[in-house]
Parts: sequence; structure tokens; C-alpha cells
Amino acid sequence: MTIMLNFQLIALVLLHLTFVESSYTFHKTSKIGYKYKNVGQSCLNTVRSYTFEYSGKSNGKGKNAYDAICNYPPASGSVAMCVASFYHPMGRTFNKSMAYASRFCKSDDAAELMISQYENATQYAVSLDDYPIKKTNFTMPVNVTREDNKSYGYISSYYYNWDMPNIYASAFYGFFLVVFAIHAFFNLLTRLGLYNHFNWNLIRMYKSYVSTPSLFSKNHTTASVSLHILSTLLPTRLETLIIILFSILNLILAMIKYDVNLYRLSYSQTLAINIADRTGLLSFGLIPLLILLAGRNNIVTSLTGVPYSTLIVYHKWTSRWMFIHAVVHSIAYTVSSVIGKDYSEQMKDPLWQWGVVATILGGILCFQAMHLFRSMAYETFLVLHIVLAAMFIVGCWYHCYSLGYLEWLLVSCVLWVSDRLLRLFRIFMFGLKTAQLEYADEYAFPGSFAYLYFMTPYGFWQSHPFTLLQSAARPGNLVVTIKPKRGITRYLQKELSIDKSINIKVGVEGPYGHRAPLDKYQNVMLIAGGSGLPGLLAHALDLGSRDSIVKQNVSLIWVIQNLCDYNCFADEIAQVSRDIYVEIYVTRVDEKVLETVDIIEKGTSNIKSGRPLLNEMISNQAKSDSLAIMSCGPPRMCDEVRQLASIAMFESQGTVDLFEELQVW
Repeated sequence: MTIMLNFQLIALVLLHLTFVESSYTFHKTSKIGYKYKNVGQSCLNTVRSYTFEYSGKSNGKGKNAYDAICNYPPASGSVAMCVASFYHPMGRTFNKSMAYASRFCKSDDAAELMISQYENATQYAVSLDDYPIKKTNFTMPVNVTREDNKSYGYISSYYYNWDMPNIYASAFYGFFLVVFAIHAFFNLLTRLGLYNHFNWNLIRMYKSYVSTPSLFSKNHTTASVSLHILSTLLPTRLETLIIILFSILNLILAMIKYDVNLYRLSYSQTLAINIADRTGLLSFGLIPLLILLAGRNNIVTSLTGVPYSTLIVYHKWTSRWMFIHAVVHSIAYTVSSVIGKDYSEQMKDPLWQWGVVATILGGILCFQAMHLFRSMAYETFLVLHIVLAAMFIVGCWYHCYSLGYLEWLLVSCVLWVSDRLLRLFRIFMFGLKTAQLEYADEYAFPGSFAYLYFMTPYGFWQSHPFTLLQSAARPGNLVVTIKPKRGITRYLQKELSIDKSINIKVGVEGPYGHRAPLDKYQNVMLIAGGSGLPGLLAHALDLGSRDSIVKQNVSLIWVIQNLCDYNCFADEIAQVSRDIYVEIYVTRVDEKVLETVDIIEKGTSNIKSGRPLLNEMISNQAKSDSLAIMSCGPPRMCDEVRQLASIAMFESQGTVDLFEELQVW
């Protein structure tokens, strides 16, 4: 069943990638700034600016201007001579450039006609030095040189400023590809047990001061609060470093190599337009990336070991830079229209109107995603976030519908929809199961978690992540511990206050996550707090079942407020105590409760009152050749373990690694 499920998931992922590639290929905006195209179009425009003695109704101006040039030999010959000043006459590139210029004409044989005029034009061409351009009606071909072709620099600059941002945007994906490749390399070393051999001073210093600790204080999973109401989750120093490098990349791509041509507009207006075009396309290029980073069904976590919470950190900053580029894009075009004195007219254009709508929606998305609002009502935030994001995509689509570059939006939609379909597929494969909910008091690998959908009228559409644990008392069943907070979990608690045990249908989406290679370490410390035990208990049970346990020193430390929590996992703790040293710390000892809890029959765990001296424990364990520390529980406890682990990484002569099961975003 597991193998079949994995193969089906791999097939769906490959299908998903195929859809992404096909949507990008079939709808990709072609590069427009090829030199041969620029030469052909600029030569045609330059000749168009001259006055010829055209025959017939056309005077070489207006909507029939290009047809007149193509069908009047002196004019078409002038175009050919202009192109010949760039390319060898009658050569392959010369013919391509002439063929492109002829596309502006309605005649089917315009290309052959224009090319055939070159030989004749060279015999009868006149020089512009001999005739005043504005006062002459030419009846002979004109020898248009590169210097005379002022339009070439303008067209090349114009198309360059449209083409390059589309290319620059690929640098964002290259950046994260490098980041994740480095993560994957070290993750592979860790899984193979080879990372322990790279325990140099420089590596220990990097782990102690860069990759592990939080940015400033020890707060990482604990929200930092300022001004009494504004809260935020601080990234680790490594995450901060990657964010800084990503921000520098955004600044560089937004600022480098502008080609400002003054052929038609002033310097200020031209620069404003160039900045607007550049930042607008950079903003579009970031949309698929931010959706990819937020998706549950990506293989980044499995291949690299990067936790989903870290991907969400990158998602947030990708979104912020997308919005910053969009704001600069809007401001720059506003400045350009003010300089050109056509702002009122431009605002009547639906393209501008949809651009304003999309920018405002992007701002609302970033503001609404603040930790303050997420922590107050996460489900409300999530629903609004999805609705606003869909509206934002629609606004972007209509904003650029007539311009192109919609491939970025198409890829974004494919990523989004396919992620949702993969979620449904996971639920379908697991099937709707009956869960027995009890007051505390299929297959799951250690460290895995799943999103549960409770089939209740209150919120069957909601999904919440919970750690999976295989039941010791009832083999074949999964145990999930739920700590009531708000929303659906509070609703379930109220239902249980009436009946101490209820049955309810649940949909299970998972498992997600990755398996930490704890069996590669000599010492293993599993530090859990409260309802954070299941994930670490799953790892403990897994380690106890391996042959490597005879060579390992594994300890499980569980901190709880009262002994009532013990009954929830008494069977699992009794099982794991056979192979692993278990210590349980009770911070609130109640003798009456102690008498009612059936502990003696459940195992020989070491139960103590008070809090563990984690500093001493970690320091003593770090004296071994290698130590793996895994934590899950209240944010403050996990942050303390992170801080102590980062200190031990440098002070210890052995290898010390931290694996944090708690994920918040």
C-alpha cells in the first residue's frame, strides 16, 4: 500500500511538472529584441520619416504608410540599403532582417520585392548630405547609413527593457536552486552519517553562530512583541542571511544596466518608463516562486530537510519583494504620465485600472498576513488570504492581457491548482476514517505529520497539522494529540465536555515531513513539552526497534504540568522504556491526582517533580562523539533548547546537531 501510494504520488508530481512546463512553453512571451528584428523595423521607420513621391492614394503616412514604402521601389530600396549598413548584403541575416521588415506590409511578396531592390538602389542612391530631408520629396533611393538610422538605438533600448527583466527573473529561481542544493548536499551527508566527519572548528563555529541560533534574542518559535500589540516571528540567522542575499539580488536586478535612449522622450520620462517596465516584470516573475514556496506538496522538504516553516519564511519575503516591485512599477508609471501630462487619460485605460486594483490587493495581502492577524484568527486569515490571492491573480491577468508575459500567471495557476489536487488525492488515498475522540485523555513515519479535516458542519473545509503516532495499545491505529486553541479544536473540546468520548469522520492529508537520521548519532536527546510528545515518541519507538539501539544512548525527556497527561501515552511510554531511558518532569505535583493515576502498571519511567536542568543535560551529553537533539513542545521551551544547542555546538569537540519538530508560521 505504501509503495503504491509513493509511486502514485511520484506520477502525480511528474504530471504536475509537465503541466507547469507545457503552460510556460506554449504561452511564453517570445523575445522581441533580436538585433535583426530591431534593424529591420528601425530601417523601415527611418525611411518612413522621409518624404517620397509616392504614387497612388498613399502619401507614406498614416495606416497605409508601410504598404506605400514596400510598393515604391525608391523607398523599399532605401530600406534595403539601410539594412545593408548592418549586415552583409544578400546574406542570411540580411534576408532575415528584410523579411521581418516586410511583415509590416500587407503584400504577400513584399519580402522578395524589397530584397530585389537592393542592387538597383546601390546604382541610383543619393546621399542625405546633398539634400535637406524636410524639404525634399525623394524620387531616388536614399543611402541610409547607421548614423542616419536614429530609430535603431530607440527600438533596441525599448525592446531590451522589455526582454531583460523576463530573463533577470530567472535569477530568482537560480538563487533558491543553489540554496536548496546546498541544503540537500548537507542533508545527504547527515543521512549517510558522514556529516560527523566534518567537525572542523570552522564548521562548529558556523553551526553555533549562524545556522542554528535565532536572529537576536533566543526567540524563534516564540513571537516577539513590540509596542504591546505588534508581534512577529524572528527567523534564524541562516534564514536571515538568505533573506538578505535574496534582497540584495532583488535590488541588483532592479537597478542594473538601464539603457536610456532619448530619441523620443526626455531623460526623466524615459528612465521612469524603463524602471516601471523592469520592476513590473520582476514582480510577475516572483509570483510562481511565492506560490511554489507556500505549497504543501513540494519535494523540497523531502530532498533537502528544509522544514516547511522555513519555506514559509521565504514565501513571506518573496511576497514582500513582489509587492515592492509592484509599488515601484506603479509609482514610476505615474511619474512618467505626470511628466508626459497624460495622467488623466492613462487612468481611463483598463490596463491601468486593473494595475491599480492588483497593486492594492497585493498590499492588502501583505498587510493581512502580519503575525498579529494570523495569531488572532488563523482560519479567517487563511480563507481571506486565498480569496485575495485569487483576486490578485485575476487583476494581474487583465492588467497584462494585451501585453503578454502571462506565462508567469499561467505557471502560478498550475502550481496552485495542482497542489490542491494533490491534497485531495492524499485524502482520497487515505479515505474517510472514523476517529474516536477522547478527553486526555495507517502508516506514519517518525517525524511525519498530517492535516486533519474534521467532518463537522462547523468547519469541514478547515485543515490543521498534527503529529502522527502509531498506537502501541491498538496496532494499526494512529494517535493524534490535540491541544484546544480556537476554531475547530475549541468546538471539539465543547463536544467532548458533553460526551467524554465521541466518534467523528476525519479526512487525513499526509503524511508530510521528513525523517531525521537519529540512528546515525551516538547520543540522542528527545526533549518534549506537553502535547509535543507524539512526534518525539514516534522517533523513540523507531529507534528502539532498530539494531543500532545497542550502540546508542537515547534519552527521552518529557515535561508536563500534571500527571494526568501521562495516561494519554502510558502504553507507548511503557513500550519505549524497554530500550530508551525516559525521564518525566511534572511541574505541578498534585498528590490527589497522583493517587488516581495508574503509573505502576505502565512502566518504570523515572518521574520527577520540577523542571529539568537542560543546560547541564545537554552539556554532559555533548561530550560524546556525536549528539542529536530533537525538541518539540511549547515555543519558549523549544527556543531555550535551540539556544543551549547552539552553545554546545561550538563548545563540544564532538558533533552536535539540532532537529526541531515544532513548526510555526
